[in-house]
Amino acid sequence: MEAAESVASCLSKEREKEILENRQYVKALLKTTALLGRQGLAFRGQDEGESSANQGNFVETVHLLTEINPDLMKNS
Repeated sequence: MEAAESVASCLSKEREKEILENRQYVKALLKTTALLGRQGLAFRGQDEGESSANQGNFVETVHLLTEINPDLMKNS
């Protein structure tokens, strides 16, 4: 019975960790959206391809956040 409880406990802890990481990810995206909206800035650029020098305000801001906190966007 202890093994089943410990497995359930481990799964529960992993799920809680995953939920917290997802919340951080969504909060970062929402804050980016709110910032661009408040400033009246466009979200998209003309060319959002991987080779583009400027992929648009939203994508560039998300890249900046990823540089600051690499764990934030690890699942995206």
